[in-house]
Amino acid sequence: MEVVRALLQAGANKEAIEEDGWTPLYIAAMYGHTEVVGALLQAGADKNASEKAAGWAPLHIAAQHGKVQAVRVLVHAGANKDLADKAGCTPLHIAAQTNHVEVLEALLQEGANKGAANKAGFTPLHLAAQSGSVEAVGALLRAGANIGATGEGGRTPLHAAAACGHVEVVVELLQAGANKEAEEQGRRTPLHIAALEGKPEMVRALLQAGANKEAKSKDNLTPLHVAARGGKLEAVRALLQAGANKEAATKNSWTPVYTAARHGRVEVVRALLQAGVDQENGATPLHFVAACGITEMVAALLQAGANKEAAEMYGRTPLYVAAYNGHMEAVRALLQAGANTDAAKQDGVTPLYVAAQNGHVEVVAALLQAGAYTETADKTGWTPLLAAAQNGHVEVVAALLQAGANKEAANKTGWTPLLIAAQNGRVEAVAALLQAGANKEVANKGSWTPLHVAAANGHVAAVAALLQAGANKDAADKDGETALDIAKRKAHYGVVALLQSWRSG
Repeated sequence: MEVVRALLQAGANKEAIEEDGWTPLYIAAMYGHTEVVGALLQAGADKNASEKAAGWAPLHIAAQHGKVQAVRVLVHAGANKDLADKAGCTPLHIAAQTNHVEVLEALLQEGANKGAANKAGFTPLHLAAQSGSVEAVGALLRAGANIGATGEGGRTPLHAAAACGHVEVVVELLQAGANKEAEEQGRRTPLHIAALEGKPEMVRALLQAGANKEAKSKDNLTPLHVAARGGKLEAVRALLQAGANKEAATKNSWTPVYTAARHGRVEVVRALLQAGVDQENGATPLHFVAACGITEMVAALLQAGANKEAAEMYGRTPLYVAAYNGHMEAVRALLQAGANTDAAKQDGVTPLYVAAQNGHVEVVAALLQAGAYTETADKTGWTPLLAAAQNGHVEVVAALLQAGANKEAANKTGWTPLLIAAQNGRVEAVAALLQAGANKEVANKGSWTPLHVAAANGHVAAVAALLQAGANKDAADKDGETALDIAKRKAHYGVVALLQSWRSG
């Protein structure tokens, strides 16, 4: 201390800064050297000088390190107790976040703004709840902090505590009157958040406080849907134990068990099946285990006499949902049991179609080997080959062509597999179809050939493949436009250059 006084009296620069912007006052505050802080302040040191990285002043760093005496000295000397750093956080935010309750209380006693919001809209109470400090939360609540303050996305302190699994903080907030049904972005309640994070103790605490276990988010998801989708088994069990509706349906008629199955949550599917599932929409346990690819359960249910052709409300059979999700072993088990390969849902889509659409080549091969018909089209005329070509699943395209699929089969608007592949720039599918002899001059109902559609969409590689195969670059549509005309009009200059060089070559 004597050295500091001597240096100050000798004219030492009290505002000297290190490379990162730290002043002597900042360093003294950080280490809680109260007498040094006082001497520097008395000598006129800038009490609000901010360092470079986070924009912290001496009061911020003292708060972070819990140096309550340094905090008091700085505040009494006139330091701005509500000074915000680059993130909008005041010293009170910092104290709340770091659980320095003495500092927090000292700042509150000095009139620090307990409702100050940082740039994300979060108050000190949000940060205390997020960090799990029951003491800091209690101090802020006693000081009158707004328990319902909403930050970014509508998040309340209760949401913040629930997301981080701080059960004691949640209980403290609930006892203080926090709104357990407050909705943040997406209309998610704290119970949705607890379910999403898979915090069973949190789920139980909220349920015991009377939280609505059937609250629906913007996506029509209940907390049970959310936990099931995320594979949060213990949260699912807690909700089931509390009587959550396992038959609640989304707008797409997805129940929690179907949601779990679609996301491959095997253990959750098992738990929900054991709890019993809704079959009002026609979905059976076999649908769910097939969709999830739980092969041993598929086999067990089939052996027990489950109806392998059961169709749910949209006409999907167990084979359809297994094929859709690419669960090869489940598909094999169903095929061995004699499942109908061509059972279509209401819009005419078959298991082969969805397997082709999603690129599940092994499933496609198994279905073809079992006798699936390659030409079954949906209500709009789309065949499995069209679906595979659109998505560029070249191995599936090859398998279907080898099985004899009609390479010229067009949908109701006149689009053939080659036209669809060219439109979407699926150059490998284009090449496979050309090699198989697909008509390169076929035109859709708009009179565009594959070269027209590839040029119109700027797919240079597809244009090149068609030209190399001998596509007529001078073919005109009903408006008299060639592929070059269309490419120019749409400003696809790479295609323009290719067509012009080909024209002059």
